[in-house]
Amino acid sequence: MRVGEIGGPLKSKFGYHVMKKDGERKVTLEEGRARIARLLEKQKLDAYLQSVQSKFPVEVVDEQFR
Repeated sequence: MRVGEIGGPLKSKFGYHVMKKDGERKVTLEEGRARIARLLEKQKLDAYLQSVQSKFPVEVVDEQFR
């Protein structure tokens, strides 16, 4: 999309959305690498936590914490 263009509708798990591009900025190579590294670390952590949760199920008995 170009700046100022409206695109959509796009479907997500939250419903349909209309997007408008307000602007854009250039990202340096180092900023891009840092962003990608954070995303990969988060994905690895999420996968690890999923595996731990499946091995050790937790039962919440207090209604206050559900």
